[in-house]
Amino acid sequence: MGMFQELKASNAWSEPHNLPLVPMHANPSIYTAYATRLLESLEADGSTEVRVSYLKFLAGCESEPGLIVTFPGGWSIKGMASHDDVMGAAFMSPGFATRVCNLLAMNDGIYGRKGELNDRNNFYRFLFVRSFLRASGGFHVGLISQIQYVASLLFHLVFTKEGDTSGHLLKWLTFPVMRQFPLCAGVIAFWSDRWKKRGYTPKSIFTHHYLNECPWFAKWARDDWK
Repeated sequence: MGMFQELKASNAWSEPHNLPLVPMHANPSIYTAYATRLLESLEADGSTEVRVSYLKFLAGCESEPGLIVTFPGGWSIKGMASHDDVMGAAFMSPGFATRVCNLLAMNDGIYGRKGELNDRNNFYRFLFVRSFLRASGGFHVGLISQIQYVASLLFHLVFTKEGDTSGHLLKWLTFPVMRQFPLCAGVIAFWSDRWKKRGYTPKSIFTHHYLNECPWFAKWARDDWK
C-alpha cells in the first residue's frame, strides 16, 4: 500500500470530507496542510486530490472573504479559526491567502469581523506568519519582511525550550514558498541544520512529540526539513 493509500486508511482520514482532517482533534486545516506537506515533500501521489477536496471544505468555512471558521456551518466568533488553521488554509489555497492578506490589511492585522475585532487576534505579531501569508498570496515580500521572517527563525532557534515542538512544524510549513527568497533560503538551511543536529526533524517530532496518535505522520515524515 502506498503513502496516499495508507493515509486514506489511517485514523487521520475523515471519510465525510474526504480529507486528512485528523478528526479526533479540532484543527482540521493545519493537519490537512501537514499531511499535504508530507506528501509533497516525498513527491507522492495524492496531494492534488487532497487540495481539490480541501477547496470544497474551505468554501463551507469561509463566511466572508478571508474569514473562516474551523468547520463548515456558518459564522460564529467562538468558532473562528485559529492562526494555525489560517496558515493551513493559506498553504492549501493561494487564493485564500490573497483574501486573508486583504482582510488583515483592512483590519490593521487583526483577524475577525468588523465590530468583533480583538487585539488578541492580531496576526501581525507573528512576523513569520505575515511574510508567509503575503508570499503565499502572491504579494510582494520586500526586504524588511524577509528580514522579519529570518529574525523569527533565529529567535525560535535560540529561545525555544526543549520539547516545545509545535512552532517547528508551523515554520516547516512556510519553507516551500519562502525558499524563493535567497536571504530566507539561507537562514532556512541554517535553522534546519541546527535543529537536525539537536535531534529535531519532522520524523522525530511526529514520532515523539506531536500527533503521534496518528502513526501515518511518523512513518512517512522525512528525517530532514526539506
